[in-house]
Amino acid sequence: MKLYQLELSIIFPAYNEEDNIVEAVQRALFFVDSHAAEIIVVDDGSIDSTVQRLQPFQDTIKIVRHSKNQGYGAALRSGFSHAKGRWIFFCDSDLQFPLDALSEFLTYTHDYDLIIGYRFPRKDPRIRIINARIWRFLVNRSLGLSVRDINCAFKLIRTSHLHSITLHAKGASINAELLTKLSSHRMIQLPVQHVPRIRGRQTGAYPRVIIRALRELAVLVYDVHFGSEIQKP
Repeated sequence: MKLYQLELSIIFPAYNEEDNIVEAVQRALFFVDSHAAEIIVVDDGSIDSTVQRLQPFQDTIKIVRHSKNQGYGAALRSGFSHAKGRWIFFCDSDLQFPLDALSEFLTYTHDYDLIIGYRFPRKDPRIRIINARIWRFLVNRSLGLSVRDINCAFKLIRTSHLHSITLHAKGASINAELLTKLSSHRMIQLPVQHVPRIRGRQTGAYPRVIIRALRELAVLVYDVHFGSEIQKP
Protein backbone atom coordinates (compact mmCIF):
# COMPACT_ATOMS: atom_id res chain seq x y z
CA MET A 1 0.00 0.00 0.00
CA LYS A 2 1.36 3.39 -0.96
CA LEU A 3 2.12 5.76 1.91
CA TYR A 4 1.08 9.31 1.09
CA GLN A 5 3.19 12.16 2.41
CA LEU A 6 0.37 14.65 2.95
CA GLU A 7 -3.27 14.77 3.94
CA LEU A 8 -4.50 16.64 0.89
CA SER A 9 -3.57 17.67 -2.64
CA ILE A 10 -5.45 20.67 -4.03
CA ILE A 11 -5.43 20.75 -7.83
CA PHE A 12 -6.30 23.74 -9.99
CA PRO A 13 -6.43 23.20 -13.76
CA ALA A 14 -5.91 26.53 -15.49
CA TYR A 15 -6.21 27.75 -19.05
CA ASN A 16 -5.90 31.48 -19.73
CA GLU A 17 -6.81 32.43 -16.17
CA GLU A 18 -4.41 35.36 -15.77
CA ASP A 19 -7.10 37.46 -14.08
CA ASN A 20 -8.04 34.82 -11.51
CA ILE A 21 -5.11 32.53 -10.83
CA VAL A 22 -3.34 34.68 -8.23
CA GLU A 23 -6.43 35.01 -6.04
CA ALA A 24 -7.23 31.31 -6.48
CA VAL A 25 -3.77 30.36 -5.21
CA GLN A 26 -3.91 32.87 -2.37
CA ARG A 27 -7.24 31.46 -1.18
CA ALA A 28 -5.81 27.95 -1.28
CA LEU A 29 -2.67 29.00 0.60
CA PHE A 30 -4.83 30.47 3.34
CA PHE A 31 -6.68 27.15 3.58
CA VAL A 32 -3.61 24.90 3.61
CA ASP A 33 -2.02 26.97 6.35
CA SER A 34 -3.93 24.77 8.82
CA HIS A 35 -3.66 21.49 6.88
CA ALA A 36 -0.90 19.15 5.74
CA ALA A 37 -1.56 19.91 2.11
CA GLU A 38 -0.01 20.83 -1.22
CA ILE A 39 -1.27 23.00 -4.05
CA ILE A 40 -0.81 21.90 -7.65
CA VAL A 41 -1.61 24.24 -10.55
CA VAL A 42 -1.70 22.64 -13.98
CA ASP A 43 -1.33 25.22 -16.72
CA ASP A 44 -2.89 23.70 -19.82
CA GLY A 45 -0.92 25.59 -22.45
CA SER A 46 -2.18 29.07 -21.60
CA ILE A 47 -1.36 31.77 -24.16
CA ASP A 48 -1.88 34.66 -21.75
CA SER A 49 0.21 35.53 -18.68
CA THR A 50 -1.15 32.80 -16.39
CA VAL A 51 2.27 31.17 -15.98
CA GLN A 52 4.01 34.49 -15.33
CA ARG A 53 1.45 35.34 -12.64
CA LEU A 54 2.35 32.07 -10.89
CA GLN A 55 6.08 32.77 -10.63
CA PRO A 56 5.94 34.47 -7.18
CA PHE A 57 4.45 31.22 -5.82
CA GLN A 58 6.91 28.78 -7.41
CA ASP A 59 8.59 28.00 -4.07
CA THR A 60 5.33 27.27 -2.25
CA ILE A 61 3.22 25.47 -4.84
CA LYS A 62 3.79 22.87 -7.54
CA ILE A 63 3.39 24.17 -11.09
CA VAL A 64 2.85 21.68 -13.90
CA ARG A 65 2.97 23.01 -17.46
CA HIS A 66 1.60 21.66 -20.71
CA SER A 67 3.47 23.04 -23.71
CA LYS A 68 0.20 23.20 -25.64
CA ASN A 69 -3.48 23.09 -24.75
CA GLN A 70 -4.58 19.48 -24.29
CA GLY A 71 -7.95 19.81 -22.59
CA TYR A 72 -9.56 19.92 -19.16
CA GLY A 73 -9.33 16.18 -18.63
CA ALA A 74 -5.67 16.09 -19.60
CA ALA A 75 -4.94 18.88 -17.12
CA LEU A 76 -6.69 17.01 -14.30
CA ARG A 77 -4.89 13.78 -15.14
CA SER A 78 -1.54 15.57 -14.94
CA GLY A 79 -2.52 16.95 -11.55
CA PHE A 80 -3.61 13.53 -10.31
CA SER A 81 -0.29 11.98 -11.32
CA HIS A 82 1.67 14.56 -9.31
CA ALA A 83 -0.48 14.35 -6.16
CA LYS A 84 1.15 13.19 -2.93
CA GLY A 85 -1.82 13.66 -0.59
CA ARG A 86 -4.09 10.89 0.70
CA TRP A 87 -7.00 12.87 -0.71
CA ILE A 88 -7.26 14.79 -3.96
CA PHE A 89 -9.45 17.86 -4.19
CA PHE A 90 -9.90 19.59 -7.50
CA CYS A 91 -11.54 22.89 -8.23
CA ASP A 92 -11.60 25.29 -11.16
CA SER A 93 -9.40 28.36 -10.91
CA ASP A 94 -12.12 30.80 -12.02
CA LEU A 95 -13.11 31.78 -8.45
CA GLN A 96 -16.69 30.56 -8.83
CA PHE A 97 -16.32 28.28 -5.80
CA PRO A 98 -15.45 29.68 -2.36
CA LEU A 99 -13.18 27.16 -0.65
CA ASP A 100 -15.07 27.33 2.65
CA ALA A 101 -17.02 24.15 1.88
CA LEU A 102 -13.82 22.11 1.63
CA SER A 103 -13.56 22.01 5.42
CA GLU A 104 -17.04 20.47 5.58
CA PHE A 105 -16.16 17.99 2.83
CA LEU A 106 -13.14 16.79 4.82
CA THR A 107 -15.39 15.83 7.74
CA TYR A 108 -16.93 13.10 5.55
CA THR A 109 -13.66 11.35 4.70
CA HIS A 110 -14.06 8.68 7.39
CA ASP A 111 -17.30 7.42 5.88
CA TYR A 112 -16.97 8.10 2.15
CA ASP A 113 -14.44 7.71 -0.65
CA LEU A 114 -15.88 10.36 -2.95
CA ILE A 115 -17.36 13.61 -1.67
CA ILE A 116 -18.68 15.49 -4.67
CA GLY A 117 -20.40 18.83 -4.87
CA TYR A 118 -23.37 20.08 -6.78
CA ARG A 119 -23.86 23.78 -7.49
CA PHE A 120 -26.83 25.15 -5.58
CA PRO A 121 -27.94 27.48 -6.88
CA ARG A 122 -25.88 27.53 -10.07
CA LYS A 123 -24.78 31.01 -11.17
CA ASP A 124 -23.94 30.58 -14.83
CA PRO A 125 -25.39 31.87 -18.11
CA ARG A 126 -28.61 30.15 -19.14
CA ILE A 127 -27.02 28.35 -22.09
CA ARG A 128 -24.48 26.67 -19.80
CA ILE A 129 -27.21 25.56 -17.41
CA ILE A 130 -29.24 24.08 -20.29
CA ASN A 131 -26.16 22.32 -21.67
CA ALA A 132 -25.41 20.91 -18.21
CA ARG A 133 -28.93 19.51 -17.82
CA ILE A 134 -28.70 17.78 -21.20
CA TRP A 135 -25.25 16.44 -20.32
CA ARG A 136 -26.47 15.16 -16.95
CA PHE A 137 -29.34 13.32 -18.62
CA LEU A 138 -27.07 11.75 -21.25
CA VAL A 139 -24.40 10.67 -18.77
CA ASN A 140 -26.73 9.32 -16.09
CA ARG A 141 -28.95 7.52 -18.58
CA SER A 142 -26.16 5.96 -20.64
CA LEU A 143 -23.82 5.06 -17.76
CA GLY A 144 -26.28 4.07 -15.05
CA LEU A 145 -25.28 6.87 -12.68
CA SER A 146 -27.38 9.11 -10.46
CA VAL A 147 -25.30 12.25 -10.12
CA ARG A 148 -26.89 15.67 -9.69
CA ASP A 149 -24.10 17.77 -11.21
CA ILE A 150 -21.70 15.72 -13.33
CA ASN A 151 -19.16 18.44 -14.11
CA CYS A 152 -19.23 20.33 -10.84
CA ALA A 153 -15.56 21.13 -10.27
CA PHE A 154 -15.65 20.68 -6.51
CA LYS A 155 -14.73 17.08 -5.79
CA LEU A 156 -12.79 15.36 -3.01
CA ILE A 157 -11.64 11.82 -3.83
CA ARG A 158 -9.46 9.26 -2.09
CA THR A 159 -6.17 9.30 -3.99
CA SER A 160 -5.57 5.56 -3.82
CA HIS A 161 -8.85 4.99 -5.66
CA LEU A 162 -8.03 7.54 -8.35
CA HIS A 163 -4.61 5.98 -8.83
CA SER A 164 -6.18 2.52 -9.14
CA ILE A 165 -8.03 3.35 -12.37
CA THR A 166 -6.92 4.34 -15.84
CA LEU A 167 -8.42 7.55 -17.15
CA HIS A 168 -8.42 8.25 -20.88
CA ALA A 169 -10.51 11.40 -21.36
CA LYS A 170 -8.67 14.57 -22.29
CA GLY A 171 -11.74 16.75 -22.46
CA ALA A 172 -14.79 17.58 -20.37
CA SER A 173 -15.96 13.97 -20.09
CA ILE A 174 -13.24 13.29 -17.50
CA ASN A 175 -15.81 13.69 -14.71
CA ALA A 176 -18.19 11.17 -16.26
CA GLU A 177 -15.31 8.75 -16.70
CA LEU A 178 -13.95 8.92 -13.17
CA LEU A 179 -17.42 8.81 -11.60
CA THR A 180 -18.24 5.72 -13.65
CA LYS A 181 -14.99 3.93 -12.92
CA LEU A 182 -15.29 4.69 -9.20
CA SER A 183 -19.02 3.99 -8.96
CA SER A 184 -18.51 0.96 -6.72
CA HIS A 185 -17.05 3.14 -3.95
CA ARG A 186 -18.88 5.06 -1.24
CA MET A 187 -20.06 8.44 -2.49
CA ILE A 188 -22.00 11.37 -1.07
CA GLN A 189 -23.23 14.47 -2.90
CA LEU A 190 -23.27 17.81 -1.09
CA PRO A 191 -24.43 21.30 -2.13
CA VAL A 192 -21.75 23.93 -2.64
CA GLN A 193 -22.03 27.66 -3.04
CA HIS A 194 -21.53 28.90 -6.59
CA VAL A 195 -20.95 32.50 -7.65
CA PRO A 196 -20.91 34.14 -11.10
CA ARG A 197 -17.64 34.37 -12.99
CA ILE A 198 -16.45 37.96 -12.73
CA ARG A 199 -13.26 37.87 -14.78
CA GLY A 200 -11.98 35.85 -17.70
CA ARG A 201 -13.78 33.81 -20.33
CA GLN A 202 -15.65 30.53 -19.98
CA THR A 203 -14.74 27.91 -22.58
CA GLY A 204 -17.00 25.01 -21.59
CA ALA A 205 -19.79 25.96 -24.01
CA TYR A 206 -17.53 26.18 -27.06
CA PRO A 207 -18.77 23.85 -29.84
CA ARG A 208 -15.38 22.11 -30.14
CA VAL A 209 -15.40 21.39 -26.38
CA ILE A 210 -18.93 19.97 -26.53
CA ILE A 211 -18.20 17.84 -29.61
CA ARG A 212 -15.07 16.41 -28.00
CA ALA A 213 -16.97 15.60 -24.81
CA LEU A 214 -19.69 13.79 -26.76
CA ARG A 215 -17.12 11.75 -28.67
CA GLU A 216 -15.36 10.77 -25.47
CA LEU A 217 -18.68 9.90 -23.85
CA ALA A 218 -19.51 7.58 -26.75
CA VAL A 219 -16.20 5.77 -26.24
CA LEU A 220 -16.85 5.51 -22.50
CA VAL A 221 -20.37 4.14 -23.00
CA TYR A 222 -18.98 1.49 -25.34
CA ASP A 223 -16.34 0.59 -22.76
CA VAL A 224 -18.94 0.29 -20.00
CA HIS A 225 -21.12 -2.09 -21.99
CA PHE A 226 -18.51 -4.04 -23.92
CA GLY A 227 -15.17 -3.42 -22.18
CA SER A 228 -13.61 -4.69 -18.95
CA GLU A 229 -12.11 -1.62 -17.25
CA ILE A 230 -15.13 -0.46 -15.27
CA GLN A 231 -15.20 -1.40 -11.61
CA LYS A 232 -18.45 -3.24 -10.83
CA PRO A 233 -20.08 -3.19 -7.37
